[in-house]
Amino acid sequence: MNSTHPVGENSSTTTQSGRAAADARLFEALRADGFDGPAWEWARTEMARYALAVLRAWLATGHIRTELRALGLPADLTPAELHRLAIDDEFRDDLADATVAVALHEFRRRALEGTGWAPGGAALTTYLTRGCLYAFLGELRAQRRAQQRHQRTVEAVLRHEAARPDTDHYTIHDTVRELTDRDHLRHRLAQLSDRDRNIVWGKACGRTNLEIAEIYGESGPRSVERRWSHLMAQHDWIARLGRHAR
Repeated sequence: MNSTHPVGENSSTTTQSGRAAADARLFEALRADGFDGPAWEWARTEMARYALAVLRAWLATGHIRTELRALGLPADLTPAELHRLAIDDEFRDDLADATVAVALHEFRRRALEGTGWAPGGAALTTYLTRGCLYAFLGELRAQRRAQQRHQRTVEAVLRHEAARPDTDHYTIHDTVRELTDRDHLRHRLAQLSDRDRNIVWGKACGRTNLEIAEIYGESGPRSVERRWSHLMAQHDWIARLGRHAR
């Protein structure tokens, strides 16, 4: 007897049914192992690979806004953020990596609690990418806070330099003269890690090693001093700043 469904529709339905069954078997196996061990490591790697490919594409094209709106989530990325996501591969990849890591952690936590994915609903990959959208908002807010801290660092160093007497400033040939240019200073500081930026900021503001350690959670003043010495040895502009740090 001939099927009453077109071949394409029947094939699609069969494929979806097979995928759903495979998802259910995989999830049950992972649950039996407590979402730990080799099977979980393999599954996590495969899910992360899929989610990263999807998320990076969404970020690069700005399609992330459409997906967020579809879930009723705020999609208020600024034009500057969208532009940076489109052209800055490192920024885009870092944001995607952090987002997927959070989404996978949440996937496992909910699965262990019995409140996460269940057979009969969305595919595992669809469920994870949906989780990535929620995680993305948190990571975007964290990135914005980091950018604000970076801006305050720039302003603090500029105020520090501007407050010095003329006789205490560097000569016209010195690198730090260039740091009076806001864009150049921002570029310099952006090359540093969060930890190094905090130490440079603290030193430029005249804080002691102990104060910097207490404010930024360093293990102690010696740790700050060692890292500061390393930074001065590694970066000429920091060495010049260090000679005048109080």
